[in-house]
Amino acid sequence: MTDDLENRLEHMLADRGRPDPVSVEALLNGIDALPPRRARPLAPAAAAVLAVALIGLVGIVALHPPLYLGGPPLPPNPAAFAGDPRLDACFGDAGEVEAAFEMRAARDYQRHLPGMLRSPELEVDDPAFVVVFAGDVSLPRVQPASGEGQIVCVLVGDTPNVYVGVDTSGLLAVVPMRSAAPTATVPSPVPTATPVAGPTVAPAPAWAADLTGQLECGMINASIGNEVVVAAEPMDPVATPEGALGILLGAGRAYAWLPATGFEPAIIEGDWALHRYTVDGRLKVIAISTKRFEQSRDDIGWEIVGLRACNPAEFDPADGLSDGSTIWLDDAGDRVPTAMIFSRPGPGHCGWESATFLHLEGSLYLRDPEDVLAGRTVMSFATVDAMPADAVDTGLHTSEWRLFTVRDTRVVYVKAGDGVIERWARAIDQFACL
Repeated sequence: MTDDLENRLEHMLADRGRPDPVSVEALLNGIDALPPRRARPLAPAAAAVLAVALIGLVGIVALHPPLYLGGPPLPPNPAAFAGDPRLDACFGDAGEVEAAFEMRAARDYQRHLPGMLRSPELEVDDPAFVVVFAGDVSLPRVQPASGEGQIVCVLVGDTPNVYVGVDTSGLLAVVPMRSAAPTATVPSPVPTATPVAGPTVAPAPAWAADLTGQLECGMINASIGNEVVVAAEPMDPVATPEGALGILLGAGRAYAWLPATGFEPAIIEGDWALHRYTVDGRLKVIAISTKRFEQSRDDIGWEIVGLRACNPAEFDPADGLSDGSTIWLDDAGDRVPTAMIFSRPGPGHCGWESATFLHLEGSLYLRDPEDVLAGRTVMSFATVDAMPADAVDTGLHTSEWRLFTVRDTRVVYVKAGDGVIERWARAIDQFACL
């Protein structure tokens, strides 16, 4: 490894964050995305993430190639990108490269790598370049992921994001073009009656197919999870379908942003079970579990193999969220999509539980009354006597706080129910901890 390479990565890690276990969102007590099976999102030893990484997934089937900037998509063969500066920028000389390919938009990472966990920092429209390493990489601070998964670098603009322990099974260098942005209201689709090839020998019931089509999302179409995984491998099978769902919702898991309670009793049909979550009669979450796998002729226990869900803002607030996040409301009292704003307490395993992480339109602001995140913000946290003269009431609020913005975007002001006014500062960058 060259000194220049090491210096570049040291600089990137110093500026961009610290090693992070399964999802900054998971790190911040969980967040959304059920990885297809080999990502082990439900196992205690979930894959770690580096730089600004979180983790996630979405199953997909390639139909026809999209048009990429600069010409048609190239195959994932690294030789096709020999001499490409993006390969060098993503540490391509640090180890053996198994695959390299372009993504029309970084947000499509879950379509190209169905086994990858959710990574919110990649959910942007910018083009991206992906490097998958064949083995361990000679980069400082990058440790092997206990033999599970691979090291992947995703370059967005000039920023390389390094992830450890990524399940690269099902990698697709070419995915279908995305349709236009969804409308505000999504009509209730009719699920297909044709069973898909499920992970068991016996055909799956009709309700195990087209999970997305069965949802009735009002804000945006399904944003969490994947369809039923083909040829799934058992990871954490348990005795009952309820137990499988319980693992999915368990505290401290990598997967989150699901209703903590409120699921209907499982409907069992042969080796399959259906878990539904509805709000006002409309289906918002559907999870499928099975107890039979191609690799085994014997029943070895139940496990979730497919999951799709609407945006968490569409769940019933009374049911809570599985990761402790808070959904904010607008001035009319309507829930606001998490793409705009949400907050959650800091992860206790890092000693940050006294802090609050506020995600606001792509920026991260911190409430840090005990100064446990010193040096992580552009300005210190403070309680102030009065609201600044230029403060604007956004109308965004929770049961505890109301949000005000000012011209200086480095800070926001939050007024508590008891009248106390606090200044929350913007984080220098996205970050996490081990």
